Amino acid sequence: MKLKPLEEQVVVVFGASSGIGRETALRFGREGARVVVAARDSEGLESVAEEIRRAGGEAHPVQAEATDFAQVKAVADAAVNTFGHLDTWVHVAAVTQYARFDETTPDEFRRIVDVNLTGAAYGVMAALPHLKSEGRGALILVSSVEGKYALPLQSAYSASKHGLEGMAKSLRLELQRDALPISVTTILPSSTNTPLFDVAGTKLGVKPKGFPPIYQPHLTAEAILYAATHPEREIVVGGAGKALAALNRISPRLADAAVARKAFWLQRTTEERPAEAPNNLYEPVPGHARVEGSYTGRARPFSIYTWLRLHPGLRYGLGALLLSGLAFAVIGPTTVLTGARSLGTTAMAALPFRRRRLRRGLGQRAAATIAEVQHAASTAIPEALSESLAMVTMGRLGTRKAPRGLWGRLRGGRLSSGLTNAWYTLQVMRHRMMAAPPWKAIGIGTLRTRRGPTERASMALSGMARTMRGLMPASIIGVTSLTATSWLRDRGRRRRH
Repeated sequence: MKLKPLEEQVVVVFGASSGIGRETALRFGREGARVVVAARDSEGLESVAEEIRRAGGEAHPVQAEATDFAQVKAVADAAVNTFGHLDTWVHVAAVTQYARFDETTPDEFRRIVDVNLTGAAYGVMAALPHLKSEGRGALILVSSVEGKYALPLQSAYSASKHGLEGMAKSLRLELQRDALPISVTTILPSSTNTPLFDVAGTKLGVKPKGFPPIYQPHLTAEAILYAATHPEREIVVGGAGKALAALNRISPRLADAAVARKAFWLQRTTEERPAEAPNNLYEPVPGHARVEGSYTGRARPFSIYTWLRLHPGLRYGLGALLLSGLAFAVIGPTTVLTGARSLGTTAMAALPFRRRRLRRGLGQRAAATIAEVQHAASTAIPEALSESLAMVTMGRLGTRKAPRGLWGRLRGGRLSSGLTNAWYTLQVMRHRMMAAPPWKAIGIGTLRTRRGPTERASMALSGMARTMRGLMPASIIGVTSLTATSWLRDRGRRRRH
């Protein structure tokens, strides 16, 4: 599935008057997209549209209530009538109230679910026919980490975000079944520094605040823009939210104990606010048409997890290095490789790649890499042995009688190939870096000697291609190319015997 570049897109941002929606609309405008901004706050709409125009972009404001399908449909129709088509629909509009469940009235609960869940569903219903007629597009629904793990004092909000996750997954499967090139992405921000906490309803007696840590809105906006051009299932914004969701999957009781102990007082401030204070549950509160809330000095402007999530090339490269380090720590440098060729596996250390090779055509890159593969495969092991490098025995994938126990399998059984090859990759990488400049990328892989040179080279290329996306001059890429078919074939033979 390939989505249009941003400068060719027409984007609707529903909930664009403040917070994440406002920042997202401004960034779409700066990237050259034509933006339709929608919200119920007319003052905030006009100001964000004017700001986009002053920056050289195109914007069209439409006032609409998320819980009225006729008004939501009018927004989608306005995008098509004004700019000719619709490519991306972003739903950000949301309301919340901080209160215990037994203090929440039925009307308040229904209102929160209507805006956050039903409003998002109305947006999808209005946009989907236009995306189908266009032939491709993106539906981006801003959920929350609370769609993965509910917090106390926000039962209605958590319920609406869990429902949004379920609706998105069901819709994604239906579009996949029909082979329609329309992506459905849920964005799950951690607590974000927006005016929501300043205008949210509260029955705590004090002004509420987000469950720490709190992140700046531009991180979520960057994730939304990424999803508009890259089909993704979901993107979690903020490492803290990802860690909480992961802890809940590993040990729900432990997660509950940690959150129940701290969440009640961490979501409170010392600033008094009565339950009758103005809030945006039913009507917009004037004077809050801005991006950031009250925690600008304390909110985190960067998340290493989100940064890696939006840069997959770097993520894969770091993953390869971590795998090599793990293999080195588990196996250890005690066993020396003798007769690796007779065991049916050859370790190949590719020569340092020059950056100019990455700019060549596919055929030229393949020819150049094949030549390097053939040269390196014939010299890697003798050179490594002559330098007294410690290497680990790499057994056949088809070992019929594997040693007992986990440690035995890691050291000499059929599970050893991947880990030992990764460990050898680390050893050769360390050796090569002594002579090669560290800013050059070093590609390392494994090839089986009983295959022809062309097939061996193609295997190495396929492994390297998976990690070359997003290659940077300072990156070092470890590539381990294994033949899974041999493992499956040998496994089948063992079962037959």
